[in-house]
Amino acid sequence: MNKILFLCVAFTFIFKSPTFALDNAKFPEDSVVLKSPPGSAANWKEINRYLGGEHCIVEYIPIDQTVEDIKDIIIIQKTGVLEDTPLSAYLESLKRGIYSQYSGKITNWKVIEENKNDCIFEWTLEDTAQGQLVNDIIRIFKTNCGVYHISYTRKDKVIHSDEKEQRIKLLKESACIISFEEAKTSKDILSFADKFKNTIDLGHEFKNWEVKEDITLENGYSVVTYVPSAPNKYKLEWVCIETYPNLGGKETVKTYYDEKKKRIRECYTDSIFKILEQNQDEILYKCYFKVGNQDGFVVGRNVLDKLGFLMVTYGCVVIKNEIELMQEKLKQISPK
Repeated sequence: MNKILFLCVAFTFIFKSPTFALDNAKFPEDSVVLKSPPGSAANWKEINRYLGGEHCIVEYIPIDQTVEDIKDIIIIQKTGVLEDTPLSAYLESLKRGIYSQYSGKITNWKVIEENKNDCIFEWTLEDTAQGQLVNDIIRIFKTNCGVYHISYTRKDKVIHSDEKEQRIKLLKESACIISFEEAKTSKDILSFADKFKNTIDLGHEFKNWEVKEDITLENGYSVVTYVPSAPNKYKLEWVCIETYPNLGGKETVKTYYDEKKKRIRECYTDSIFKILEQNQDEILYKCYFKVGNQDGFVVGRNVLDKLGFLMVTYGCVVIKNEIELMQEKLKQISPK
C-alpha cells in the first residue's frame, strides 16, 4: 500500500474491519427498486444494509421514526437463484416457516395476485399476550438472477382498506428490476444502491480531484479517497469521504469523533486534536501529527444527516519545509 493510501486508511474506520483487504461489497448485477415510494424516497432512511452478491437486504423506515419505535418499514431483499424450483413451492416453504415461527398467532394469510413467477400476498401477526400486531404486504417475484422480495410492513396498527389498495398498487406498478449501475444514478427510488454515498457534492474546490480508492462494505459503510489531479511534489494532499447509515439510530457525531481520535492515536501517538466547532449534529476539528520527520495536518468534519453519517477529512503531509522550498527557488535564479 503506497504512502497516501496508508495515511487515508489511518484516518478512516475501514481498518477496524478484519476483512480489510480493500474488499468491496459484492454488488449485485441488478437491483429491485421501488419507484416513487410513499411520500417520496427523501422521506425514508436506511436502518439496515447488507450486500453479499446473491443475498442482499436493505431496510428503510420514515425519517421521523426511530429504530426503537418503528411503525412502518420497507424491506427490499434478494435471495439466491431457485433454478428448477417453482415460485409456488418457494412461497409454500416461506409460509410454513412463518407459521412455524409464529404458531397460533397468524390471523390472516391472503394471496392477492399470483402467477407463475410473481405473487402479491399479505399476512397478519397478532400476539395479544405480547401486545404485538404486524401487518405485512409483500411482492415476491422470480427471475433468472434470483428471487426478489419487496414488502411494506405496519406495526401496532392494521393497514386499512384504502391505504392497503395504495400499497398493493405501489408494489404492482412501482416495483421493478433495473441494473445496479442504473439504480446508483436513479432519483426518488429505494433500492440496493446507496443513495447517501451517491448524493455527496464535492464542491468547487475538490470537484476536479481524482478518485484514488473507492470502497464499500457489506454494512453500507463507504469511503472514497480523492487526490489532486496534478500532484504537488512538496506535499501530499488527500480528501477522504466516509458515509455510513445510522443503523442503530443511537450514534452521535461525538461518538465517531472520539472513536476516530482514539484510533488515530494508535497509529500516531503524538497526534494533537482540537475541536474547532461543535453542535448536536456536527463537529469540526483539526489534528496535527508526525510522519517520520514530516509534519501532517488534518481538518475533519463529522455531520449527522437524515440519511446517516458523513465524515470528511482533508489531510496534508508536508514533504519539504519552507526553508527547503526557498532554497530550491533561489537556485532557479541564474545568469542567462
